[in-house]
Amino acid sequence: MQRSRSLIVAAVTAALAISVIATLVMGASTKTRIIAVNGVPGQPADICLNGKERVSGLRYGKSTVLEMNNSPKVMKFTKAAGGRPCSGNLLGKRTFDPPPGGWDLTFVVTPKGPKRVAVFDNMLPADPGEAIVAWRYAGNLGKVLLGYQPVSSLAPIPPQPAASPSPSPFSKGDEFATAATPDDVDRFRLVAKKAKNRKTLARTPFTRIKAGKLQQVVLVGNKGRNARFARINVPLRTPSPSP
Repeated sequence: MQRSRSLIVAAVTAALAISVIATLVMGASTKTRIIAVNGVPGQPADICLNGKERVSGLRYGKSTVLEMNNSPKVMKFTKAAGGRPCSGNLLGKRTFDPPPGGWDLTFVVTPKGPKRVAVFDNMLPADPGEAIVAWRYAGNLGKVLLGYQPVSSLAPIPPQPAASPSPSPFSKGDEFATAATPDDVDRFRLVAKKAKNRKTLARTPFTRIKAGKLQQVVLVGNKGRNARFARINVPLRTPSPSP
């Protein structure tokens, strides 16, 4: 059950622009969940929501989960200011107004624009017993290839060479998601390479599929030496069918 990158990216844009997602109902909660990722190399970040600090000193490549009510919000990523909340230089910000049913999004602050704060939609449909594996690109590394290397639990074999889910290179803001169960994929890892010369930028360790989880792997960085994957596992929130 694969979803193309173009459809997923289009869904994010529509949700933020005209609240298409407002008609969906959260499975487990009606609050908004924002997963915030620091994608600025070498720069710890404070995260402020409507002027109040929620997270202090989030390190590069790390993430945090924030839940909030559904009212207008301004989220700012600022340079960590050592005990002076929300006073550091601005790294990036996002303004949003969740609908009554709430949103489930990932925000990744990056070193520079376009898409200074990359946004990904986490409300991806899954069947009972499935996980969603989403690999996402939020770096300033030019075009990249992301390879997926699964290991089957049904017929244990050495890992196969990583294969790209799409023949097209990924640009900043692109993503790909697929559903999987522990029965058909035991473990997986991702490998990122420069599209231009196939030089390896980063790879994850092998990760087990966990049913009921959204398993995000986000490529961040702006140079080969600091490229890395941020790995995030959170419970799935799947949209219910419209009445």
